[in-house]
Amino acid sequence: LRRVEHRLQMIADQQTQTLPEDEAGLAHVAAFLGYPTISDFSAELTACLLTVEGHYARLFEESSSLAIDGNLVFTGTEDDPDTLETLRKLGFKNPSGVASSVRQWHTGKYKATRSLRARQILTEMIPTLLKVFGATAESDAAFTRFDQCLNKINTGVQLLSVLQANPKALALVADIMGDAPRLADRITANPALLDAVLDPEFFAPIKMQSDLAAALGAATRGARDFEDYLEAVRRWSNDTRFKAGLHVLRGLTDTAGGARALSDVAETILSAIVPRVHDEFARQHGRVPDSELAVIAYGKLGSRELTPASDLDMVLVYSGGEAALAEGTDRHLPASAYYIRLAQRLVTALTSLSGQGRLYDVDLRLRPSGDKGPLACSVTAFDKYMREDAWTWEHMALTRARVVVGSDAIRARIGGVIAETLRRPRDTDALVCAIADMRRRMRGEHDAEDLWDLKRRKGGLIDIEFIAQYLRLKHATAGDLAAAGIAGLISHAVTNGDLSSDQAKILTDTLTLLTRLQVLIRLTLPEDQSKPPFPNGLMSRLAAQAGAASFADLETRLRADAVAVTTIYDRVVDLPGLEARKNFPGEVPH
Repeated sequence: LRRVEHRLQMIADQQTQTLPEDEAGLAHVAAFLGYPTISDFSAELTACLLTVEGHYARLFEESSSLAIDGNLVFTGTEDDPDTLETLRKLGFKNPSGVASSVRQWHTGKYKATRSLRARQILTEMIPTLLKVFGATAESDAAFTRFDQCLNKINTGVQLLSVLQANPKALALVADIMGDAPRLADRITANPALLDAVLDPEFFAPIKMQSDLAAALGAATRGARDFEDYLEAVRRWSNDTRFKAGLHVLRGLTDTAGGARALSDVAETILSAIVPRVHDEFARQHGRVPDSELAVIAYGKLGSRELTPASDLDMVLVYSGGEAALAEGTDRHLPASAYYIRLAQRLVTALTSLSGQGRLYDVDLRLRPSGDKGPLACSVTAFDKYMREDAWTWEHMALTRARVVVGSDAIRARIGGVIAETLRRPRDTDALVCAIADMRRRMRGEHDAEDLWDLKRRKGGLIDIEFIAQYLRLKHATAGDLAAAGIAGLISHAVTNGDLSSDQAKILTDTLTLLTRLQVLIRLTLPEDQSKPPFPNGLMSRLAAQAGAASFADLETRLRADAVAVTTIYDRVVDLPGLEARKNFPGEVPH
């Protein structure tokens, strides 16, 4: 075949591998090659081609089909025009860029493709790989992210072998790369996350919290020291949160189930890390007798509505007196200083960066006195602050607070403080005035008209939360509703007669939709890309959350829902707040 190619190119000094189609041309080539007739040349050439075809069939008969409609040639340094056309037909808008990347794979410019075996696998995979990525809604972006991922890993044989043998895994990777840039970035930064997809249990339902604790225990069992333990926790956290995110992306669980799973993972990690950090701290500083540290979860963690981008809103509280002294070392720190230092160690453990990333960002600003207050306070101080000094917004935040780490005794005591605070009688005029004023100031600080600022805009999540929290404080009834979330508070308001069933349905339906959209956006996109234009595939997924036929129909519904929620907010909070403001010419009592 090489000899034929050389003779063809010598005839007219052309770069060609195509035989002439006319009889005179064929006779010329046959004579040049030394054959008496065209028939003699044809017989030997055909026998040669059939021999190669037979060997090829036997070698690759168990492999996936390499058939594709069109040319795929990535040799040399120039783009093959027919290959570019094939790539366009597959769905790529920048076929030259795709071809350039594939050539780099073949030449071993990436560490992942330097081994002969990796390049062999790629050669066999490329038609299938290009078909799968070309079929995504954002084919060029998906392919580019995959290329970046391949460029980051040191060896590609294992990953490529898995993708070759598992079409579902390849389709999942293509989905992630095309529709979920945030998850794609996590894979690019840590390709080992793809190992989770290979686990036979990956597509099984996400574990309950007790099972998560056992899984975390197993994942950290071989840790050699505290730093090794933290790294094992980070690795387990990445795998488990990644799985929860992919379950939502693939529709294996809804966004509410995904949010509960993320909340359970965070609570499991806190329950494991707090005592471990305390043990490490006690090696140097001893322990305060008859005392312990508890963690109160606020915000989305408190209501079990955590999103992939959520901070952990926490308040750290300890039992016992502030002046009690630690025992077991010669330092004898008073409890107030002891627990502040312990709180610092805990925050460091949760937020410090490593090769696995960080566990969580932590927000402690809801603690008594905010940034001016100590990082940890006694239960007594927490109780006193809530009774005497807390502002209305701090009581609103308390509607979603619950203890997630601590013994039964301290949980009962803190739970009692929360319950007593929430059922305290309040001046309704002062309450609604303070809340309406606060919301008005917030709207002035942000663009309240941006449709895709789902949280802050008029008729958005904050308006719904303010309605529910105001009515919870207005009717100071007992009962722990924190874990029921905002939807539970809305239902509670119907029971009290503060909302009609129609109003509650509007609020609950809008809350559900906005939460679904928020979770999906934060799962798939970086924080600076939380507004349109979105990837085409993501727009379809977002529309599906509302049962809308198109993204435009979704936006139409969002505008209508915003008007409906704003109407309820004005009727329940804003107008009563303006009316009550007449009774408070100065500052509203907090």
